[in-house]
Amino acid sequence: MPGELDDVWLNLILNAHDALTGRPEPKIGIEITCPPEAEMMEVKVWDNGPGIPTEIVTEIFKPFFTTKPAGEGTGLGLHICRQVVDRVGGTINVESQPEQGTTFTIRLPVTRSGVL
Repeated sequence: MPGELDDVWLNLILNAHDALTGRPEPKIGIEITCPPEAEMMEVKVWDNGPGIPTEIVTEIFKPFFTTKPAGEGTGLGLHICRQVVDRVGGTINVESQPEQGTTFTIRLPVTRSGVL
């Protein structure tokens, strides 16, 4: 559906923003790589926040899982992001280091007319 990938980017950026609240020198970045003739493009959304604790990093894409206080998150954002990315034939992965930040890497198929 049109606009669904927009929701993915918005969710990842808002999550990064939330992770950086009150942190010194907060940074959010987006890196896009799509070599000529590539079959996949790669988008990385990163922050220099506190990171995701190792013991829950495998849980974050599950529906209704949230680390936010009650009433501040539904726990559906990353689950929906994964569903959208899967639906277009892509992948979404996360790497996180305590006190160094988190990077979400999204790989999406590319057609001759653009991204699917």
